[in-house]
Amino acid sequence: MYTKSPATQNDLSGNGGAVVHIGAAVRDGGGCRAAPGAVAVRREGGIARVLAAGPVDFVRRAAGKSAIFAEHPDRLLMPGLVNAHTHLELTGIGPQPYPGCFIEWIKLVRSHWPNPSDLLDPVNGDYLQHGAAEGARLSLEAGVLTVGDLTRHRQVYRAVAESGLRGVSYIELFGLGPPYDQPALERIDEAAQESQVGSMGFGLEPHAPYSAGPSVYEAAARSALPASTHLAETPDELRFVARGDGPHRDLLIEMNKWRDDFAAAYAADRTPAQWMQPYLVRKPWTLAHCNYVSDEDLALLAGHRASVAYCPRASDYFGHRDHRYRDMLDAGINVALGTDSILCHGSLSILDEMRCLYQRDATDPDTLLKMATVNGMTALGMDPKNATFAAEATPGLIAVSCDGEASDALKQVLSTALAPEIEVLESAS
Repeated sequence: MYTKSPATQNDLSGNGGAVVHIGAAVRDGGGCRAAPGAVAVRREGGIARVLAAGPVDFVRRAAGKSAIFAEHPDRLLMPGLVNAHTHLELTGIGPQPYPGCFIEWIKLVRSHWPNPSDLLDPVNGDYLQHGAAEGARLSLEAGVLTVGDLTRHRQVYRAVAESGLRGVSYIELFGLGPPYDQPALERIDEAAQESQVGSMGFGLEPHAPYSAGPSVYEAAARSALPASTHLAETPDELRFVARGDGPHRDLLIEMNKWRDDFAAAYAADRTPAQWMQPYLVRKPWTLAHCNYVSDEDLALLAGHRASVAYCPRASDYFGHRDHRYRDMLDAGINVALGTDSILCHGSLSILDEMRCLYQRDATDPDTLLKMATVNGMTALGMDPKNATFAAEATPGLIAVSCDGEASDALKQVLSTALAPEIEVLESAS
């Protein structure tokens, strides 16, 4: 399959002509596949749009005589990758060993978190901003051009937006009920008035059912902004949602964030997906992790057009096994890939997530590429076309080192023991 823009040669001349990138192979999540292959792009207002993609001769003809050619004989050409769930602001903490208990891990993260007063201090105030900027840099180095990033602070949002990444900056929201939910409700109102910076827009992220209550989820569901949440991540979460007790309740009591009347919203023997149903009916949500779901949960999520952001290496880090991402795909659920934070495995590479699933589960390479591109854009509420080499799309372009003689470059890249080299040839924003 290949694509061609309806643009005429006069259009190209008026925009300075096209750049044709020729590689050992070209592949996207929309069916474009050629070996050798090429992608032609033209710049319009600083944005690289796809003119044509596919077999080299076809792309040469489409680009015209004024085109500039760039040869990448040992590279697989792909659209920029999409990280549907990440915490870039935690990058400054660095990789951490898992203490063996999720509640203890939460405490570990909190021990590294700046105090509110530190965020305004001239020495420590840019701690999270620097972490986010470094996370954005590492993402771009890994060929990730689009992100669904979670943050609590404006300076982090701006650091990510100014990096050249595009996507959604989800504002993390906390509070099971009054008075602890008031800051979150105020932040939701403020977010609707915020101006987009660069190619990053705002979204809302009630953190999880054990840390954000019905009032916060309801307000997020009613908002026009994209919405995400952590869901069905651990057995302790399942216990809290079903019975209103357990380690999560103990932690809330320890943090002075619990009132006994909050239990009325839980303790009804529901799964997290069932607990979410009143909010899922309002609009599509992106649900991070979903490590523990039943057949009934899958049917519920599919019926409400939910997306799942699966973070394979993070799930392994926390000891979760047998994720049902393939059952989700079979059920019609949009499953995208995420990295979670750098704390879990020291990398913000979506290609590493793809390599993990191919080497661990022998997952179909084309399915993985779709999860890493098209499905990620869908999860973020963005046009999935712009994660493909369709005509006029703006996916960006990355070149991944490969064996130029391999019969299937993508399979060869996913099979490697060492991470391949990645170069960003064209940005997505």
